[in-house]
Amino acid sequence: MRSTYFERGGLRWGEIHWNSSGAAWPLAKLYANSESIHLSYTFFGFLEEEFIFEKNEILRIKGARNIPLPFIKGIIIEHNSKDKPSFVLFWSFSYSRLITRLKSFGFEIDESERKWMM
Repeated sequence: MRSTYFERGGLRWGEIHWNSSGAAWPLAKLYANSESIHLSYTFFGFLEEEFIFEKNEILRIKGARNIPLPFIKGIIIEHNSKDKPSFVLFWSFSYSRLITRLKSFGFEIDESERKWMM
């Protein structure tokens, strides 16, 4: 049986951070297992956006910290998929647990943090 990790958080996606859309906590969801990371957000019960990253599409997962609110941390998924936005950030109130679980699934995390603004 394949183990899956679930967490609610916030999500930003787009071309670059400054040209991106966002969904605040708790509208975004992350599901991860040893094969993929699935991100989605819903707004009042409607599925608005969904991104499924297979492990072989992920080039790097990088830690990120919010500039005005440094207690908010997240991950930026750098990938080689042409059909997904170039910039994808999931932020979490349980960053340590998220990183620990992603590592347990075999994902490599670059924890040298990139800064971002909401």
